Amino acid sequence: MKDPNPDAVIIFVADHISIPADVRRIRMQDKDRYERIRETLGEYCGIVELARVEEADGMRWIIEQAQKENVKVDQDAARELIDALGADMMLVSHELEKTDSLCRREKTHHAG
Repeated sequence: MKDPNPDAVIIFVADHISIPADVRRIRMQDKDRYERIRETLGEYCGIVELARVEEADGMRWIIEQAQKENVKVDQDAARELIDALGADMMLVSHELEKTDSLCRREKTHHAG
């Protein structure tokens, strides 16, 4: 880390830390872990923080993404998806892709 290649990108995933959308609500244990990471790596590299999204933002994103694929998702369904997956947008995205795929298969099956 003392003489890194300036073109290199290394990604550390600290999924053992939960950073809420409102950082003021971070748990003390997570805050301590977060600060240790910043102290250890901060002088050597840039740090990008990805916090959880607010429920309303996640729901809006789900509905918009579904509309792009001509799939209707109502607010209750979007809320259930966010609640079930803890607003982890990567998981939400994968589940939405599976739903879209299932809807496409059902349309093909019923059309044939």
